[in-house]
Formats: sequence, structure tokens, C-alpha cells
Amino acid sequence: VYLKLQGLRILQELGEPKAGELFNKAIDAAQADKRPDVQAVGMKFMVESGFAQWRAWGKEERADLINKIVKNISAQEPEASQLALVTTVVDFLVDRNGEANALQLLGKLLPHFKTSDNHQIQQALPLLEGIQRRLGLPGNQIDLTGTMLDGSQLDWESYRGKVVLVDFWATWCGPCRAEVPNVLKVYRDYHDKGFEVLGISLDEQREQAESYIKQEEIPWPTMFSDDPAERGWRHPMALRYGITGIPRAILVDREGKVVHMTARGAILGRELRRLLGEPVARANQSTRGFVQQVSNLTSEN
Repeated sequence: VYLKLQGLRILQELGEPKAGELFNKAIDAAQADKRPDVQAVGMKFMVESGFAQWRAWGKEERADLINKIVKNISAQEPEASQLALVTTVVDFLVDRNGEANALQLLGKLLPHFKTSDNHQIQQALPLLEGIQRRLGLPGNQIDLTGTMLDGSQLDWESYRGKVVLVDFWATWCGPCRAEVPNVLKVYRDYHDKGFEVLGISLDEQREQAESYIKQEEIPWPTMFSDDPAERGWRHPMALRYGITGIPRAILVDREGKVVHMTARGAILGRELRRLLGEPVARANQSTRGFVQQVSNLTSEN
């Protein structure tokens, strides 16, 4: 069945007449088969075919794919391989601004997986629940708790009334390090206007984070777990919000509500200008220019 579907897909890509029609019929036949292994092959090709056509599809076609995935998985006993497939589909959707579709998928399938006593599924479920929680953050409040790098406890309530960048990062993450100069710049520009940064380090060793922060002269506080078993991707906040890739820069407004999930590069500067106005340095420069203009006019008169 796998080889047949693979061959039909290649013929479709080569433009063979009726190959597309035969390919779709073969996928449907595989999914209708009573053998779980054959059903899994049919599901694989259905999902991959949908991925290939996603950008060209409209809302109805995209929703139809999600419904088919839900229907096929719900009709079977929960398996770890299904959970892995759902995670792959969710990651694909999020990368293509399909958060609404991803939430729909998770909302319908998580209850299905929760009925299972399979050990692998139970171990993987918290991450998937975290992803669902993360996707629901825009427009809502984010709740953070835990230990700081210096051993103290985070006082998240003290950030209320500030615009805060919650930055999941690690020293081994190249894009994270590349973003630091930009965050340092906007921090200097906007800190006096009410902008704060809260780092959440996913490093395994405390010394790694401390050394890098000292080297780059990073002024904002950073969270780091005291428990070695809760470091890296196992950090409680990384699990709570299903962090599967970094940097993950979440911007929170003065009311504590999430306004952007990927506030990096030029996006961060644009969002801060929208929330806090012009940078302090530029605002001071404009004020000095206005005062000088008034002074010149007075002298001329």
C-alpha cells in the first residue's frame, strides 16, 4: 500500500493524467482498511498531501483536512504514533499562521488521548496540553511562577503595569544570541518608559547562563530552575506553555495580556512603539529640537 501510494504521488507530481484522482482514491481506501498499519499509511499520505496543498487551499479545504484527521484518529484506539502525528501537524499549522486550525485539532483530540492509559501517551500529553495553552495566550494573561537565577522566587505580580518581553532562550541557541543586541537596544530605549524583559533560560548548567549574562552585560533578570530534573526543555514554564523551539519571545502589555507571540527583530521595536510611543532618546531629541525652535523664534523677535 505504501509503495502504491508513493508511486501514485510521484506520477501526480510528474503530471500523469488521472494520477491525482487515483492517488486520492487510494488514500481513502487505505484509511477505510480494517488493518491499523494500512490505516496509518493512508493517514500519513493524506496529511502530507494536505501539507503540500495548504498554501493554495481556502478556509473550507483547510478545515476539511482537520476534520478528516480528527475523524480518523477518533475512530481508533489512542496510540503513541497518533500523538506524534498530531504534534507534527500542530507544528506545521503554527509555522503557517494556522493557530486557529491547530487549536481546533487539539480541542477535539486531547480528550480522546486522555482516555488512554498508555504510558507513552501519558508522558507526552503535558507537552501537547502546553502547546494548546500557548496557542490560547494571545489576548489573554500569561501566568508565570518559578525560581530566578539568583535563587529568589519570581514576583510576576510586580511586573503588572509594565510592558514585558518574556524571552525563552539558551546559550546554545544561535538565533537567541543573535537577537540579544536588538533586545539590549530596545531595552535601553524603552526601559525608562516602562519596558521590562524577563528571561527564561533553558540551559542545563547554571554556570552557562551566568557566564553569558555577565559577558553580554544583560541587565534584566532571568529564571532558572533549581531542580536539575527541571532544566532545559523540562523547565516548568517551558512545559506549561509547550515551548518546542527557541527563541520564543512573548510580549505582554501593561494589563498582563499577551499581544504578540514572536516579538523579535523589527517586530519588537514596532510593537513597543505602538504600546509605549517613541523611544526615550528620540523623544528627548524631539523635545530639545522644539525648545531650540522656540528659542530661535524668540531671538528673532
